[in-house]
Amino acid sequence: MVYFLPCEANAAKRQLEAFNLGVHYLTALGQSESSFAVAKSTDAYERLCFALENIKPDLVLAGPVHSGGALAALTECSPLIVMSWGYDTLSIPCQSEYLDSLVRFALSRADIILGDCRAVKDAVSNLCPGSRDRIACFPWGVDLKTFRPDVARLGVRREFGWENHRIIITARSMEPIHGTMTFIQAINQVLQSDSNTRVIMVGDGTLRPCVDDFIAEHGLQEKVRVVGQVSEEILPHYFAESDLYVSASSCDGSSVSMLEAMACSVAVIASNVGGNKEWILPRQNGWLCPVGDVDALANATREALDDDEARRKMGQANVRIVRKRADWSRNFGRFLDLCEHLVASGSPFNAPAYAWL
Repeated sequence: MVYFLPCEANAAKRQLEAFNLGVHYLTALGQSESSFAVAKSTDAYERLCFALENIKPDLVLAGPVHSGGALAALTECSPLIVMSWGYDTLSIPCQSEYLDSLVRFALSRADIILGDCRAVKDAVSNLCPGSRDRIACFPWGVDLKTFRPDVARLGVRREFGWENHRIIITARSMEPIHGTMTFIQAINQVLQSDSNTRVIMVGDGTLRPCVDDFIAEHGLQEKVRVVGQVSEEILPHYFAESDLYVSASSCDGSSVSMLEAMACSVAVIASNVGGNKEWILPRQNGWLCPVGDVDALANATREALDDDEARRKMGQANVRIVRKRADWSRNFGRFLDLCEHLVASGSPFNAPAYAWL
């Protein structure tokens, strides 16, 4: 039996559809939109202790590291798997001494630390010396039955009147960490001189008003469509009708949305950070750009759009890469093995057995 206990109520609303039937959803620990704010709440700590005492779980999986992970670590529950979400180990510790100490504390209390790329594994090792034998490192992966090259199409091009246009897609939440404004500024440069390209922005976030204002100010209403959040059932159809995936994020582990686009045979452009460098070989299966460099991102986008054959080959290569290294059914099976081992033995696994997949 699995229980899902979100830090904040907003997370529960976003994530319910991610689980199959059989999961028991518990009332969120707090009403704040910030899981970090909830994690600092004495009331949230007491409610978590109460839940753990009543449920008596065999295993606790908690994350991100600086919020859910730290809160779980405070309860001294065991066995505990603390899961990094990428930014919580790659970016959060740099923001303040307090956050750095919070991350280090959570990592020090974990029986196993779960990361999705080598960049996270290295960051964890630096933050928590001696933890290397407690780190499991593999990407969650992609549901290859849902995200695939031959997915049926919903007629997005026809609906938008874009049948004869090339389409760029991005699928990141509209937050500063994901370089939303860098993306839209670079895309504006491209669109001002390219009448044959259109853009789909999937996702939402605090920067949505800024994006809407930018689109209106630069007259991009007919060239850029912001479709908001879409379900996992619909997203692959958007990828299937797109020619290029672009992300300007300033911090990434193994980006799930990028892997999903790759699984649909889409060439990608991403920032030269974190896990992206472990998935993209420049000009072999995509392009890497410096963080925050609008001109470089615009130039890479033009280069990608100008070479149809290169994009086609890169898309095919991406399908092979994802099938080999990011198959959800296989990787999640490894995760379950890890959990069963921890519950049965009460001790960390042998790290080399869970090396990069």
